[in-house]
Amino acid sequence: MIICFNCTAETKDELDRLVATGSYRDYGEAIAAAVRNQALMEQEVASKGPVVINGLSLLPQHPLPKAADNRQSARPAPAEAARKSASSRKADVVVEDSGNGAAYLFQVKESRREAAQVPGLFKLDGLPDKPPKGLAELPFDMWAPGQPVPLDRWVLGQHNRLLPAKLNSRALIRLFADTLKGLPIAPTAERLAGEAAVFGDYLSALDEAKKTSRDEALSTAFPTTAEDADKGRTRYANQFVVYQNGRGELSGLMMDLKLINVVTQKKERFIVPTHFAWEFARLANPVIDSPGEGITEKFSPEERALLIRHIVTSVPVECFAYRAILKAVQAGNNTPEKIDAALKAHVAEDRAQKLSQSFLASQRSGAVSRMSDLGLVERQREGVRVFYVATDRGRDFLAQCVATRE
Repeated sequence: MIICFNCTAETKDELDRLVATGSYRDYGEAIAAAVRNQALMEQEVASKGPVVINGLSLLPQHPLPKAADNRQSARPAPAEAARKSASSRKADVVVEDSGNGAAYLFQVKESRREAAQVPGLFKLDGLPDKPPKGLAELPFDMWAPGQPVPLDRWVLGQHNRLLPAKLNSRALIRLFADTLKGLPIAPTAERLAGEAAVFGDYLSALDEAKKTSRDEALSTAFPTTAEDADKGRTRYANQFVVYQNGRGELSGLMMDLKLINVVTQKKERFIVPTHFAWEFARLANPVIDSPGEGITEKFSPEERALLIRHIVTSVPVECFAYRAILKAVQAGNNTPEKIDAALKAHVAEDRAQKLSQSFLASQRSGAVSRMSDLGLVERQREGVRVFYVATDRGRDFLAQCVATRE
């Protein structure tokens, strides 16, 4: 059977991402799995109430109706409609202790973004003075430093900012220090996404106050507590914290940058922050730790130096991506279209016909955004056109890569 449907560009990018992970053979298999999972979830919620996964109660923001009520009108009452239309009303995060993390419910209350604060889980104050016992070593890597890495094996383009890695490192160190054992995968990702939504409100307020441009916005990649932002929180949990697929494979920015590793205890899998996550977490950050002050950089010089050294020595996939883009820019390929053309040289022949142009552009855009966070490249605009320039720090990065290989 063949079914045609309207697919937005965002949905197409997500399909590309799923297929690129290797978990699904093609679009059809990914779509079929999504439909089966959605049908199962709705059936379970309708008949039994909240779905419980790994001890975490997942309550939909708008509970699904019972089967007997499916024919009733879904139109909200006038008072409810008026409440939803109030643009200044956002969703507060309500935490319920589940004993295995914290379950986050999003309830609409009259609070404004201007009142948002940096959640305590992300602050430097109160972070352990010494590295907790039991921190993990770096995960095994199939790629050696300096080895060419095909573009479809790069860090996914949706992981397009590095500031979430900073916040997540601090949160995971705090949570791990309280238990000194591994953290449950799904509940931990959900908890960090809930806290990140509050922080997203805080950053959005800063962006609005400073009238920050889209390229420089601090809030990019972060969810918010808005009542209709549950997809953003799920995206953050899966992409910027950690996601485990049906085969038990872990993905997400924290795995990509080797900030977490996985351990098995009594046949259950848990995540543990690495020693590098501790080193990264304990450095002061201008965005998180300097509220109210003029913020010009997302990372301090010490943080950037630490991250760059870590990427050069221990994250060969990310290091190769940065090298490929910097070399392309230095060779005169300084627009998105020219970089995309140059990056096709890093697509394996057997994959060239299967990778879409949108996926290639997503990979390039994500890598460039992460490089921009580290100050390796700069975007320059002439009208609607964008040009990239390698900075002095970017040229130093290339020199470090060469020295490491030699």
